[in-house]
Amino acid sequence: MKKFKRDIFFWIERLQITRKERIVISCLMVLVIMMFTISGLMTKKYNSSSENYAAILKEFEEKSAAIEERKKLAVNDSVIENEEKGTNTVTLKININTADITELQKLKGIGSTYAQRIVDYRQENGEFKSIEELLNIKGIGEKRLEDIKTFITLK
Repeated sequence: MKKFKRDIFFWIERLQITRKERIVISCLMVLVIMMFTISGLMTKKYNSSSENYAAILKEFEEKSAAIEERKKLAVNDSVIENEEKGTNTVTLKININTADITELQKLKGIGSTYAQRIVDYRQENGEFKSIEELLNIKGIGEKRLEDIKTFITLK
Protein backbone atom coordinates (compact mmCIF):
# COMPACT_ATOMS: atom_id res chain seq x y z
CA MET A 1 0.00 0.00 0.00
CA LYS A 2 2.89 2.36 0.79
CA LYS A 3 4.36 1.73 -2.63
CA PHE A 4 0.99 2.57 -4.22
CA LYS A 5 0.74 5.86 -2.29
CA ARG A 6 4.31 6.73 -3.19
CA ASP A 7 3.67 5.97 -6.88
CA ILE A 8 0.61 8.24 -6.86
CA PHE A 9 2.56 10.97 -5.10
CA PHE A 10 5.37 10.85 -7.68
CA TRP A 11 2.86 10.73 -10.54
CA ILE A 12 1.14 13.86 -9.19
CA GLU A 13 4.52 15.53 -8.73
CA ARG A 14 5.39 14.82 -12.38
CA LEU A 15 2.14 16.53 -13.42
CA GLN A 16 3.17 19.53 -11.34
CA ILE A 17 -0.23 19.88 -9.69
CA THR A 18 -0.24 22.27 -6.76
CA ARG A 19 -1.78 21.44 -3.41
CA LYS A 20 -4.76 23.76 -4.07
CA GLU A 21 -5.40 22.09 -7.42
CA ARG A 22 -5.32 18.66 -5.77
CA ILE A 23 -7.88 19.84 -3.22
CA VAL A 24 -10.15 21.21 -5.95
CA ILE A 25 -9.87 18.02 -8.01
CA SER A 26 -10.62 15.92 -4.94
CA CYS A 27 -13.67 18.02 -4.07
CA LEU A 28 -14.96 17.77 -7.63
CA MET A 29 -14.51 14.01 -7.61
CA VAL A 30 -16.41 13.75 -4.33
CA LEU A 31 -19.24 15.90 -5.76
CA VAL A 32 -19.46 13.76 -8.89
CA ILE A 33 -19.61 10.58 -6.81
CA MET A 34 -22.32 12.14 -4.62
CA MET A 35 -24.37 13.16 -7.68
CA PHE A 36 -24.23 9.66 -9.15
CA THR A 37 -25.19 8.16 -5.81
CA ILE A 38 -28.14 10.53 -5.36
CA SER A 39 -29.37 10.03 -8.92
CA GLY A 40 -29.17 6.28 -8.45
CA LEU A 41 -31.27 6.52 -5.32
CA MET A 42 -33.83 8.87 -6.87
CA THR A 43 -34.73 6.77 -9.90
CA LYS A 44 -37.53 4.31 -9.43
CA LYS A 45 -36.29 0.88 -10.33
CA TYR A 46 -38.37 -2.19 -11.03
CA ASN A 47 -37.13 -5.70 -10.95
CA SER A 48 -38.64 -8.34 -13.16
CA SER A 49 -40.29 -10.36 -10.41
CA SER A 50 -43.97 -11.16 -10.68
CA GLU A 51 -44.60 -9.43 -7.35
CA ASN A 52 -44.04 -6.01 -8.89
CA TYR A 53 -45.91 -6.79 -12.10
CA ALA A 54 -49.25 -5.59 -10.70
CA ALA A 55 -47.72 -2.29 -9.56
CA ILE A 56 -46.09 -1.73 -12.94
CA LEU A 57 -49.31 -2.57 -14.77
CA LYS A 58 -51.33 -0.22 -12.57
CA GLU A 59 -48.87 2.64 -13.14
CA PHE A 60 -48.92 2.00 -16.89
CA GLU A 61 -52.72 2.07 -16.99
CA GLU A 62 -52.85 5.31 -14.97
CA LYS A 63 -50.39 7.01 -17.30
CA SER A 64 -52.21 5.69 -20.37
CA ALA A 65 -55.51 7.01 -19.04
CA ALA A 66 -53.93 10.40 -18.37
CA ILE A 67 -52.56 10.54 -21.92
CA GLU A 68 -55.94 9.58 -23.38
CA GLU A 69 -57.63 12.28 -21.28
CA ARG A 70 -55.19 14.88 -22.59
CA LYS A 71 -55.90 13.74 -26.16
CA LYS A 72 -59.66 14.06 -25.59
CA LEU A 73 -59.21 17.57 -24.20
CA ALA A 74 -57.12 18.55 -27.21
CA VAL A 75 -59.80 17.26 -29.59
CA ASN A 76 -62.58 18.96 -27.60
CA ASP A 77 -60.73 22.26 -27.83
CA SER A 78 -60.71 22.03 -31.61
CA VAL A 79 -64.36 20.98 -31.94
CA ILE A 80 -66.80 23.72 -32.98
CA GLU A 81 -70.53 23.62 -33.52
CA ASN A 82 -71.91 23.49 -37.05
CA GLU A 83 -73.75 26.81 -37.24
CA GLU A 84 -74.76 26.57 -40.90
CA LYS A 85 -77.30 23.79 -40.31
CA GLY A 86 -78.60 25.29 -37.08
CA THR A 87 -78.14 21.99 -35.33
CA ASN A 88 -76.01 20.87 -32.45
CA THR A 89 -74.05 18.44 -34.58
CA VAL A 90 -70.33 18.61 -34.00
CA THR A 91 -67.60 18.75 -36.61
CA LEU A 92 -63.82 18.81 -36.39
CA LYS A 93 -63.50 21.21 -39.33
CA ILE A 94 -62.83 24.92 -38.97
CA ASN A 95 -64.21 27.28 -41.61
CA ILE A 96 -61.27 29.44 -42.66
CA ASN A 97 -63.62 32.00 -44.20
CA THR A 98 -65.35 32.76 -40.89
CA ALA A 99 -62.93 31.62 -38.16
CA ASP A 100 -61.33 34.19 -35.89
CA ILE A 101 -57.73 34.13 -34.70
CA THR A 102 -58.37 31.94 -31.65
CA GLU A 103 -60.19 29.30 -33.71
CA LEU A 104 -57.44 29.27 -36.35
CA GLN A 105 -54.81 28.73 -33.65
CA LYS A 106 -56.43 25.39 -32.84
CA LEU A 107 -55.05 24.06 -36.12
CA LYS A 108 -51.75 22.18 -35.92
CA GLY A 109 -48.83 24.46 -36.73
CA ILE A 110 -50.90 27.66 -36.80
CA GLY A 111 -49.90 30.12 -34.11
CA SER A 112 -51.02 33.68 -33.53
CA THR A 113 -48.81 35.06 -36.33
CA TYR A 114 -50.09 32.68 -39.01
CA ALA A 115 -53.67 33.09 -37.81
CA GLN A 116 -53.34 36.87 -38.10
CA ARG A 117 -51.90 36.50 -41.61
CA ILE A 118 -54.86 34.32 -42.63
CA VAL A 119 -57.35 36.88 -41.29
CA ASP A 120 -55.45 39.75 -42.99
CA TYR A 121 -55.36 37.86 -46.30
CA ARG A 122 -59.08 37.18 -46.04
CA GLN A 123 -59.81 40.87 -45.39
CA GLU A 124 -57.67 42.01 -48.33
CA ASN A 125 -58.73 39.37 -50.90
CA GLY A 126 -62.16 38.26 -49.75
CA GLU A 127 -63.19 34.72 -48.89
CA PHE A 128 -60.99 31.78 -49.81
CA LYS A 129 -62.20 30.07 -52.95
CA SER A 130 -59.99 26.99 -52.47
CA ILE A 131 -57.98 25.53 -49.63
CA GLU A 132 -54.83 25.71 -51.78
CA GLU A 133 -55.17 29.51 -51.69
CA LEU A 134 -53.59 29.30 -48.21
CA LEU A 135 -50.27 28.76 -50.02
CA ASN A 136 -50.37 32.49 -50.89
CA ILE A 137 -49.86 33.31 -47.21
CA LYS A 138 -46.26 33.84 -46.18
CA GLY A 139 -44.95 30.90 -44.16
CA ILE A 140 -47.61 28.41 -45.14
CA GLY A 141 -46.09 25.84 -47.43
CA GLU A 142 -47.06 22.47 -48.81
CA LYS A 143 -46.19 20.57 -45.62
CA ARG A 144 -48.11 22.86 -43.25
CA LEU A 145 -51.09 22.91 -45.63
CA GLU A 146 -51.05 19.11 -45.81
CA ASP A 147 -51.07 18.94 -41.98
CA ILE A 148 -54.16 21.17 -41.62
CA LYS A 149 -56.04 20.36 -44.82
CA THR A 150 -58.26 17.72 -43.25
CA PHE A 151 -59.31 20.04 -40.43
CA ILE A 152 -60.43 23.05 -42.50
CA THR A 153 -63.38 23.79 -44.72
CA LEU A 154 -64.56 26.67 -46.87
CA LYS A 155 -68.28 26.31 -46.09
